[in-house]
Amino acid sequence: MVNCKQASELMSQSMDAPLPFGKKISLKFHLMMCHGCTNFLSQISFLHKVVSHFDTCGHCESMHLSDEAKKRIQETLLKQQDKVV
Repeated sequence: MVNCKQASELMSQSMDAPLPFGKKISLKFHLMMCHGCTNFLSQISFLHKVVSHFDTCGHCESMHLSDEAKKRIQETLLKQQDKVV
């Protein structure tokens, strides 16, 4: 059985491509027992839909982040990653 970290990775992968049968079953089994991961799947599914819609409606071309903003985001993500590991 997969743990929550593995389940979150599988959920993320499933947003980009179908999971192999064994991994899909393992994830579904985990989701039946884990309310936290079920909630996480709901949240990332919503975000995936919003981002997909936003990307197709033509607004992305007019929006750009400054290099400073990109650097701040990258630094924050790296700090968060260090806290998880």
